[in-house]
Amino acid sequence: MKKIAVIGGGFGGVEAVQRLSRYLSTTDADITLYEKDDAQTFRTELHKFACEMLSLNAIKIHYEKVLI
Repeated sequence: MKKIAVIGGGFGGVEAVQRLSRYLSTTDADITLYEKDDAQTFRTELHKFACEMLSLNAIKIHYEKVLI
């Protein structure tokens, strides 16, 4: 079994994990995403959070929701 490590949970890292998991079965490869946080933060929306226009839940998406 191959071991694949994806470093960073930004848009590119999440996209890489999603595409790899579509093409490789769990018996072919073990895909691991390394990220220090447990959620992806939309940094382009932080100013709206700072101005209380959005809640924290609106700009953070936990990896469990996008990497099923």
